Amino acid sequence: MLQNKKLLVFAGLAAYAYYKYSTMTPEAKQKLTSDIKDKAKNIFDKYVPDQAKDLFKSADGKGTASEYGTTV
Repeated sequence: MLQNKKLLVFAGLAAYAYYKYSTMTPEAKQKLTSDIKDKAKNIFDKYVPDQAKDLFKSADGKGTASEYGTTV
């Protein structure tokens, strides 16, 4: 029963977040996504060891794939 309540709360929060995102202006959406990308890049740079960063190099060797929004 408790698990069902947690699922219902999670679904409600997800629906609310989707509603808020869908009512944002395009500029606000762009700012939100760029902030998330910047934070992810900072976490990547801070916590991923240098040896592991080589695994995420882009095909052209200019940097990490996360810098370009691509997957390897």
